[in-house]
Amino acid sequence: MGDVIILDEHFTGHEILEHFSNDIVEIVEFGKPNNFNGWMRYIINGKFLTVQGDYGDAVYFWSGKGTLTFEWLSGLSLDYFAGKCQASEYGSGFKSWDSDKARDYLEECIIWDKVEENWDHEIETERYKDGNISKVRLKERSEDYTIEEYNKVKEQFESMVEVGRVLAEETEVFDNCENEYGWNKWLEDYGDEVFGSDWWEFAGNVGKNIHLRCELHLHGIKLIAKLLKEKADGEG
Repeated sequence: MGDVIILDEHFTGHEILEHFSNDIVEIVEFGKPNNFNGWMRYIINGKFLTVQGDYGDAVYFWSGKGTLTFEWLSGLSLDYFAGKCQASEYGSGFKSWDSDKARDYLEECIIWDKVEENWDHEIETERYKDGNISKVRLKERSEDYTIEEYNKVKEQFESMVEVGRVLAEETEVFDNCENEYGWNKWLEDYGDEVFGSDWWEFAGNVGKNIHLRCELHLHGIKLIAKLLKEKADGEG
């Protein structure tokens, strides 16, 4: 997710250039006066939101919502907002491929398998989330173990993790992480063997990130909603 300051930089000098609203549609043109760089048009038509302009075109749809408003849209999270994208230059969901993310995910899977295969100790391991990547760690020390005993086990665990990391670096499967097509082709051939029969529920999207353009669409909405509220408050 992009930093708010960086997102703001894409809208420096932006104003609501045009605002039209009736019982059917609401349209906002958002950009810089006398400068078309970063120009955007937002069209709300019932449950549909269409975005056009320099930061990409997309169509969003909410099936269970009544007429959309900029105020309501401005309160959405990025994940939820992107999930409502029906069409964009990056397809539905507005996600692009990140080969580094796919490699990190696969590396941790290999490490986890190595630890799970060889770990034999009463102090158990557990998975945890580091961003979008699932990693493995040793569970916290209980009163059953002294600090010295726990640290000795921890050294063994870290050594095993390092073995898994070296194994991951040596595997040729990373060659398939460079693009989405190569990854999905590899999953079709080896997904069941590596991840189990339910790999399609999670592994197909491990290298995908919500594209910056989708973030800009939502950030533009937040700025528009703020400007519309300021205008309404001033008129009131």
